[in-house]
Amino acid sequence: MALLAILLLAVLPVWMQQQLDESNFAAFLAQNPAVLVHFVVPWCSFCDSSARVLQQAEKKLAGSVCRFAQVDAERSSGLAMAHGVQQYPTIKLFVDGRNFDFEWELTSANIVDFVQRKLSPHPTMLYSAYDASRIARSDGPLKVSLCVSPLL
Repeated sequence: MALLAILLLAVLPVWMQQQLDESNFAAFLAQNPAVLVHFVVPWCSFCDSSARVLQQAEKKLAGSVCRFAQVDAERSSGLAMAHGVQQYPTIKLFVDGRNFDFEWELTSANIVDFVQRKLSPHPTMLYSAYDASRIARSDGPLKVSLCVSPLL
């Protein structure tokens, strides 16, 4: 019995996060505004070490809207192919129907930075008082940077 428990621990993924496949992938993305998906295969040792890095990043991002999930690309090869996964591990961030490839050095700090950058609002150029009033009436925090052109 103890041997069976040891064997089960050896084959279980290091990072026990939401497991996605063809049956629940689209619904999970629809229910969550941001999902960081870790595409892995069971025979990849680097997938195990990257899972530990993602686990650290998830702890640092606790409380954010970003959810973390994992896809076994061997079992869900159609899903991996549909999202352009060609090597393992592959990490993609899905935000409101768009996806972004994580291509930085794999550290928890880089993952946190990557997610925060993709989730932060994009700057909006204001060309008139109307634009400024429209932005000021919107919900959420307002961050303003002022650039003065010497040509004006």
